[in-house]
Amino acid sequence: MAIFVANLLPVTHVSGVNGTGSINEDGLPLIEPKETFSGSPADYADYVAFWSLQLHFAGRQLRPWGEFKELVDAVLGMLAQHARRLNAHSAQLPATGPHWTSGKLFALQLGDAEVHRQVLVQMLIHVTRFAEGGAEVRAALEARLIEALGATPPHGRAFAAAVKAEMDREAVWLAWKTRKGEKKTCARLVRSRVYALTTAAVQQL
Repeated sequence: MAIFVANLLPVTHVSGVNGTGSINEDGLPLIEPKETFSGSPADYADYVAFWSLQLHFAGRQLRPWGEFKELVDAVLGMLAQHARRLNAHSAQLPATGPHWTSGKLFALQLGDAEVHRQVLVQMLIHVTRFAEGGAEVRAALEARLIEALGATPPHGRAFAAAVKAEMDREAVWLAWKTRKGEKKTCARLVRSRVYALTTAAVQQL
């Protein structure tokens, strides 16, 4: 159906606009209480910080920037500690679901490159939702996240470049969709090359 609609309607059609800003708020993470934590007791603070990020990602309303920034700093620190022993091939972890936040899986998740990538990309996208915190602070945080992605196997630098390219294109798309002061919100699309991957980077993907 999605392919049919994409071929039927022009690219400037407003059907692709999430006008209500809808966010899926179902399936929030179930964080285990300290008393019944099934992982190592020494890891509980890191476990709570790691999974509390998902509460920020899932909410329609932005939570305070300072709270989010503090969690990102904590999670980046713990990911960096495990970066040297990352398993480039995903461990046998269950699909996302009610058991995904089990404390028993936390050590495996911190050693899994795919989990690192997912969380880093989530944080990178969420940073762009904020207007507070200062442009320089947000830009510095984005740079740290891109650097961490580049250090995550396999083909980290190529993957980070691809994510950066999509983020740059998304900024242009968003500006086009929400442009004000014109008769049509979606003006005639003029595409330009925002970001180019090197041939070597493309070959590594």
